Amino acid sequence: MQIVFLLLLSLLFSITPALADPGFGEKYERDYIIFNPINQYRPDNPLNPINAYDPKNPFNPVNQYDPGNPANPINQFNPNNPFNSINQFNPKNPLNPINQRIQPIYALPAAELLAASLALTDAGTSRG
Repeated sequence: MQIVFLLLLSLLFSITPALADPGFGEKYERDYIIFNPINQYRPDNPLNPINAYDPKNPFNPVNQYDPGNPANPINQFNPNNPFNSINQFNPKNPLNPINQRIQPIYALPAAELLAASLALTDAGTSRG
């Protein structure tokens, strides 16, 4: 009986991968492979080392203490900061998980991420 069970189990494990969807999920596909050395320095590649020193990048060490930078530790609890945990599910927040399904955050260049976060900051500070 145990031999039959082991044979059926091995048959099941050998058939199961054949039933899986081949290829990469559409949710995770890009127009190009970011790990390819040719595409390493494209401006929209989030792993591009040049973007670490982009003046518009909020995570640039030069901009660390900029008062308008959402990544500044002083602005950590600012109600308009997209990195604030209070704004995690705000529909205007570009880091909202609902917005990530529409356009993943890793597909955004650092400049667009900063522009979106500053737009959220400016929207909360403008009073009319």
